[in-house]
Amino acid sequence: MRSEITLPNFIYNLAITEWISFSKMTDEEKKQYPKAFVCDGYLKRFSYKEAWKILWDKTPKAERESVKSLPNFDAVIFEEITGIKIDDNSKKSELLKKADELILKAEEMRRAAEEM
Repeated sequence: MRSEITLPNFIYNLAITEWISFSKMTDEEKKQYPKAFVCDGYLKRFSYKEAWKILWDKTPKAERESVKSLPNFDAVIFEEITGIKIDDNSKKSELLKKADELILKAEEMRRAAEEM
């Protein structure tokens, strides 16, 4: 159930805007927003995927890793949504392990059949 799933806290900090004070504005930003001095800055907007990248980069690795443990986590879907590529080899490893087990079982069955 949804109530039993613990989501990582950092996902609630996704910000698609950030206040940039006039003193921290680049020369290019000052040209783009020439009246920013009036309110001592401007509100910088990020695309959804840019915001995710910024959040992801400043989140500690342990918290980022917790995303992979969410039920039904899929790295491909996560990348489609956030733009963040996670090398999720755990599913690949799991599938390869299962394939190896099935191959061994098939070989055992073949030997047993040949001995009949």
